[in-house]
Amino acid sequence: MKLQPSLASVTGGLALVISLVNTFMPLGRVQASPPRSPQAEAAAAVGTVFTYQGRLNDGTTPANGAYDFEFALFDDAAAGVQIGATVALNNVAVSNGIFTVQLDFGNPFWQQQTYLEVRVRKSGDPSFTTLAPRSR
Repeated sequence: MKLQPSLASVTGGLALVISLVNTFMPLGRVQASPPRSPQAEAAAAVGTVFTYQGRLNDGTTPANGAYDFEFALFDDAAAGVQIGATVALNNVAVSNGIFTVQLDFGNPFWQQQTYLEVRVRKSGDPSFTTLAPRSR
C-alpha cells in the first residue's frame, strides 16, 4: 500500500518550517556599522588596561612593604614630552621585591611609540625617586 500525504499535512508542515525560519532568521533587522581603524579594533578587543609587574630593591636587598608609585608615558627614552596623564597608585604591596599593578593610560598608549617612566617612594616618604632607564 502506498501512502499519500494529504494536502493539509503538507501545508501544515510548510507553515511550521516557515515559522521556524522566521524565528531564527528575522528579516529586516540587519544593520551595517561604519568601518573602524585597525587601532580602534585592537583597542576594543584588548582594552587599555594592562598588568605591569616589576622588581624593586631597597639598596641591594629586595623591598618589602607599602610603596607609592607614579607611572608616566613619554615619547622618548631619556627626555621627550609626557603623553597623557600620570597614573598614581598608593600603598602598593611589595613582597620580596615583587609588585604587580594594573595601569590604564587610555588611548594615547596605543597611538604611538612610548616609554614608561616609574617613580617610587616608600609610603609616607616626602619625595619620589625616578627609576632609570625608562622601559619600552
